[in-house]
Amino acid sequence: MKHTLVAFSAFLAVFAAGAQAATCADRTHVVTQLETRFGETLVANAISSSRNVLEVFASDDKKTWSILVFLPERGLSCLVSTGKGDTTLKVALSEI
Repeated sequence: MKHTLVAFSAFLAVFAAGAQAATCADRTHVVTQLETRFGETLVANAISSSRNVLEVFASDDKKTWSILVFLPERGLSCLVSTGKGDTTLKVALSEI
C-alpha cells in the first residue's frame, strides 16, 4: 500500500506539471458531463502530498469509467484515462 501511495504521489507531481497540455476543464463542468453523458459518479479518490486529487468515476453498472486528476488551486479536472468494463478499470488502477 505504501508503495502504491508513493507511486501515486510521483504520478500526480509529474502530471500536474504537464496539466496544461492535458485535456482539462472546470471541475464542475467535467463532473456534470460525466454524470449526464455517461451516468458516472465518483467511486474513489485519493489526495497526494501536493494536494492534487486522483478521482475515479464509474457508471453504476461499471460499463464505463473515467480517471481524473483534480487540481484544486486551479479548479481544473484533467482527464487521465477512460475505459469500458470492470476488468479494464482494475488493470488501469493497478498501473498507477
